[in-house]
Amino acid sequence: RRVALMCDGAELAPVIEPVPLPRWPGPALGASAAARDIPLKRMRRIVALNAYRLCCGAGEYAFKLGDEETPSDAERHAAYGVFPLGSLVNHACSVNTSKVLLGDWVFLRAAHDIQVGEELVQHYCDIRAPLAVRRKELQDL
Repeated sequence: RRVALMCDGAELAPVIEPVPLPRWPGPALGASAAARDIPLKRMRRIVALNAYRLCCGAGEYAFKLGDEETPSDAERHAAYGVFPLGSLVNHACSVNTSKVLLGDWVFLRAAHDIQVGEELVQHYCDIRAPLAVRRKELQDL
């Protein structure tokens, strides 16, 4: 049910009343039939927009000045996981959280003091990567 409610790029229904995370998705979102049968095309889009890279090669984040070579699709898509609660956090270029992956758990760690009511945001792709690599990563979504 949680995976069926994840973003696939389509327009989302407005949230009328916030749902505390322990109760998400909650009764307000209903028990949709779509939760039982997700078409493969939609599932691929959900994974493309929400998956976390689980592991990487030792040199994946080792970039040097002027390095514009992008990793191959096989290298970029080697191992990913979908974490429905983690996917609720919005994305931005200027983030206030960092992701920590430990086994099959994902933790979001505050990058600085976060004010009450401030939105939690994480990055779409590795912000340490050269601009050309980040552009390609985002264009491929």
